[in-house]
Amino acid sequence: MIKVSVVVPIYNREETISRCLESIVSQTLSDIEIICVNDDSSDKTSVVLENFAKKDKRIRVIHQKNLGVSIARNNGVKAATGEYIGFVDSDDFIEPDFYEKLYQAAKEEKADVALTSVWYEGKKKSYALLDYRKKKVARTVSDIFKLIGLPKMPYVWNKIYLRKFLEKNNLQFKEHFYYEDVVFSTQMASLCDKAVYVSGTKYHYTYNENSVVAMVEEKPEVKQNRYDAFSFYNSFVRKKGLKVPYKYQYEKRVKILGLPVIKIKGIGDSVKAYYVFGLLVIKVKSTQFF
Repeated sequence: MIKVSVVVPIYNREETISRCLESIVSQTLSDIEIICVNDDSSDKTSVVLENFAKKDKRIRVIHQKNLGVSIARNNGVKAATGEYIGFVDSDDFIEPDFYEKLYQAAKEEKADVALTSVWYEGKKKSYALLDYRKKKVARTVSDIFKLIGLPKMPYVWNKIYLRKFLEKNNLQFKEHFYYEDVVFSTQMASLCDKAVYVSGTKYHYTYNENSVVAMVEEKPEVKQNRYDAFSFYNSFVRKKGLKVPYKYQYEKRVKILGLPVIKIKGIGDSVKAYYVFGLLVIKVKSTQFF
């Protein structure tokens, strides 16, 4: 059996997909399959993918209509045959021993999920978003939430998941929904029996200002999706009675003549607190994200 199936959702990434795929085909763990799901790209992404597929038989290219990253990932998982499944976004890249270390840790611990560190790659600097110094194992739901870093770090791509675990629990990405990773990771962590963190390798996350989320994140429906996603998390934690480090909170500041006069702070999943010049004025229940 193939050890790891790597699912790569792609839309119009002719400039970054080569670096991404080079980092995957160069893995020290060679027993992998690479499933590229092309979400109806209109640039030269398709040409790049076909050229890579000709050179490496481990690469399969799936073409779909422009249906979004969630459906692309779901279709990739359906096509996967590996013992474990991982995700890499087309802007990003991974260390050469990334999947070897994750796979070894998952097998040694008989874990449903194995994860490692995440580094942000900016134009001028690089820094850790998630980075523990040594191996960690979590067995309870609360400890797994803490290990993963939920809800602040709902990353799906610094991990591998046991395929049988995903199939058994029918874990899929919420379709036509931004911030799908929050919902997926919350459900995944609650169902996981054991998770292991392994140090010494990295997932390199590159923020792209031209990405789908970056271009639409200020749209009302996307803001509402963000609110709904984190409300789902907060509600889930409350219903399960989980002892987690914190709930998701957000705030917005209203400036007058350049001075922050009004601050609106979201607390939990249904309350807004309004502050004027730093003083609490009123708390109200709300079902809308700003």
